[in-house]
Amino acid sequence: MGGSVAKSLAIAGSLAVAGLGLAGAARAADLAPMYTKAPPVSAMFDPWTGFYAGVHLGWGWNDIDFSSYSIATGTTNTDSFRRDGVLGGGQLGYNWKLYPNWLIGFETDISGADISGDPTICSATGCVVSDGRADVFGTVRGRLGFVQNNWLFYGTGGFAYGHFTTNRTIVSVTNPAFAVLVGQSSSTSGWDGGWTAGGGVEWSFAHNWSAKVEYLYAQFDLNRTYIYAGPAGTPTAGDRNIQSREDISIVRAGLNYRFGP
Repeated sequence: MGGSVAKSLAIAGSLAVAGLGLAGAARAADLAPMYTKAPPVSAMFDPWTGFYAGVHLGWGWNDIDFSSYSIATGTTNTDSFRRDGVLGGGQLGYNWKLYPNWLIGFETDISGADISGDPTICSATGCVVSDGRADVFGTVRGRLGFVQNNWLFYGTGGFAYGHFTTNRTIVSVTNPAFAVLVGQSSSTSGWDGGWTAGGGVEWSFAHNWSAKVEYLYAQFDLNRTYIYAGPAGTPTAGDRNIQSREDISIVRAGLNYRFGP
């Protein structure tokens, strides 16, 4: 009987030790740090890279320096004047963000314009009212910019084009023999190419949206001839060949939407 009691006590002791071991392991498991897989990190949003399109509205002024050659007399006179007015339209472009803060891109835009004026211009033979306007203005440009957070500071330059229309009406003559010319008009219009350069600042204010303010300078060289009704094959006192340099400055604000995530 004594041997049975001793055997029972030995079994009980073994079970107790095993239980303490299991309890200790469980406690150690509770105290050990728990590791979980981190959720995937989404790509950082880039407000600049990609295609974009937008609209703009602004103001332009056109400084004109011209040389007027009289076909009848062979004399030349020079003068200058200014036109100004509103313009508005749309733009389309693409940007590439370069590491770490630089950006290159291209942009094309077109505007309907009313940059106009009607100065009275006089010469030795009389005076005309020159009613003219730039009614279309567009560019194709490269852009180079510096990005600071959600701000872009950029320079730009490239090709410019425009459509110019002018109507010259004779309002007075110095020689009474040409009085028949008073009230006559001669008009020209056409497309011309030039160059443009400027700069601006753009602000990414919301997902996919940005606003900009920019200045552009453009230069065009025009050559136009104005002929008035007179004796067949005989130049009149009003007939002119006019070469002009058209300097256009534009300040405009724009809104862009970038296509992308």
